[in-house]
Amino acid sequence: MSETLPRSTPHWVWVNDMAFPYMADGKAFLLDGDDGRMLGMLSTGYGFNGVIVPRAGDVIYSPETYLARGGRGTRTDVLAIYDAQLRPIAEVALPPKRASIMPMINASVLTDDERFLLLYNFTPAQSVSVVDMTSRSFVGELDTAGCALVYPTGPRTFFSICGDGSLLEVRIDDTGQMPNLRAQVDRPLQRRQIDLIQAMNRDFAASSGAPDEL
Repeated sequence: MSETLPRSTPHWVWVNDMAFPYMADGKAFLLDGDDGRMLGMLSTGYGFNGVIVPRAGDVIYSPETYLARGGRGTRTDVLAIYDAQLRPIAEVALPPKRASIMPMINASVLTDDERFLLLYNFTPAQSVSVVDMTSRSFVGELDTAGCALVYPTGPRTFFSICGDGSLLEVRIDDTGQMPNLRAQVDRPLQRRQIDLIQAMNRDFAASSGAPDEL
């Protein structure tokens, strides 16, 4: 027995379920926000972060990870593509590096024009996988060493947050490749961070529990 979903409304909500007791069996639930009914569910694999729905709402993108023996074995990462009726219609093979972290919007995002899907990798080396959503093919991997997550800033640009408080600006071309890579440092923010750390160190050194020597 199968049912057909009605035409979607602006109040339909995807609830991404990644719970520690059953990380090997991630799920995404589609709910009607008006009456709370569950409309459908996707099984989304190991260490699931969340689905991505383009503005048109005609497909659902789901970065998924599978292990050959359930909780162990050879790892396979894919971008699964489902139609509006939650039927799988395509898959794009990905490097087995997708960050399996707590659900975050900026772990996997579309560029502003929805041409490319960007996926944050963590092995713990950090990088971004690029998928061309027009051809539904893997383009390549962008090295973002020391910088995490993906914050789109235009059709061909995004920021990643670096450990020193700077922002890494990445520009890609129309093929999804990276012609240049440069860090954009927020100097005032970096100065405030340094001042805060120094103030905390001074407060600790003046406290009664501070050691006589370091």
